Order: sequence, then structure tokens, then C-alpha cells
Amino acid sequence: MKKKFLCGMIALLSSAFVFMGCPGGDDDNKQKSVTKPAKSASVENVTITGTTGTELTGEVTITLKNETFTAIKAGDDLKSWFSNLPADLSAKATEKVMAGTTTVKITIAGKPSKTASEALKITIPKENLTGKAKLDVTTNTQARFNITAAKLAKSATVSDKTISGKTGTELTGEVTITITLENETFTAIKAETELKWITNLPIGLKAKAKADATSTSVTLVITGTPTAAKTEALKITIPKENLTGQAKLDVTTNTQAKFEIN
Repeated sequence: MKKKFLCGMIALLSSAFVFMGCPGGDDDNKQKSVTKPAKSASVENVTITGTTGTELTGEVTITLKNETFTAIKAGDDLKSWFSNLPADLSAKATEKVMAGTTTVKITIAGKPSKTASEALKITIPKENLTGKAKLDVTTNTQARFNITAAKLAKSATVSDKTISGKTGTELTGEVTITITLENETFTAIKAETELKWITNLPIGLKAKAKADATSTSVTLVITGTPTAAKTEALKITIPKENLTGQAKLDVTTNTQAKFEIN
């Protein structure tokens, strides 16, 4: 007799009725859905530190999970991966990345022209991933930029002035020099305050503030009777006590600011 099998029904087998059940019940007959593991990318802890206008270099390491990179050549420009890369910095593959691998190292270099203090924001383009779908790298607050403004150099200049005279003779007329600061300020200096800033002031001469100093400028009046000859440029050092930054400052030598005491 012809054999016939029907799941869950009575089948005729060798002239005998046999009930054939469905193995595992109805659930086994339902199509099971397959959940694909989530793809992700992480960035290792790193701080890209520097100051504006100064060359810096740093390295960023990105690792994939359940995804792989396509081939990347050493030196390939990966700047487009970073949405917050400070201006004038580059981002290039540190070394060759083989297709199918999960890690890439990126060298950050250049002279940043703007400050930055935030976590790196990175998105890997679809062209660089086997799955052909762009992937945002998980933000890591310990992978960040720390680019600060360069400290402007402090300086001081002295106006042109030839202080002429003869030994044993009091200086005549009003003899003044003006000192001007850049990227620094004076503390309060009152008129008539004696300022022993001129390190090669001839014996017998004194220097006093002509008037209250402004924040960046002060005029000194030189008076007295020199007792020794001197022919050289003024040498001036402003003590830290007279400066807001509390660090002494040498005034830039000006060959046109000089003594001619004979």
C-alpha cells in the first residue's frame, strides 16, 4: 500500500493506522529569527595636547566590534572622520590597515590655530567599512582635545634718549625716559617713587616716576650729579614687585637709549 505521511494527522502505514505527531510542537515549525550582533566602534583614552601656533603630534586608536575595515594605506587622509578636529590639524593613518582587520591608528599633527577642549567626535565613513554603512564611534570623555591659547610673550621697551652730561656737573633740563610694556601690566606706581630699575645708572644719579604709572607705561625722570663717566646703552630690569605677573622683566636693549657721561 502507498505510504503517506502527514504531520499531525493519521497516516496509513502497512494497513495500520499510526498517528504521527509534529516533533517539538508548533513552535519548531515557526521560522526562527536570527539577531545580528550589534556593530560598534570605540576609541582608546588619549589627550591631544598642545597650544595654538605650536607643532603637536598625537595618536588615536579606534577599534571595531562585529565589523571590519576595508584596506587603508599608511598616510591616507582620515581627516573627514573627525567632525571637531581643530583647524590646521591633519589626521592620517599611522600605518597600513589590512582589509578585514579591526583596529586603526591615526596620527594627529600640525599647528592648531584655534583652541579646543572637548571629546573627539568620530564617524567612520561607509567606504572604510566592510558592511558599507557608516558607524559613529562611541564617545569617550577620556579621548579628547586639550588645545590652549599660546601665552603671548611679555616684553618691555624703552624710548630713545641720550642722557648727556659731565662728571661732577648736575644734569640740566628735564631728562626723561619712558618704559612701555606689552602683554604685561604694572602694579600701582605713584609719582615721585624712586625706581632702582636701571642697573647701570651712574653713581650720583637717581630715577623717579614722573607721574602715576598707567597700566602699561611709566615715565622716569633722571636727576642728580654723576660722579663717574659712562658711555653705554641703558640696562633696565623691572622687579617682579612692580608687575602684575610677579616675574621680573628685562627691558629690551635700545642702543638709542644711552648714557654719554664724560
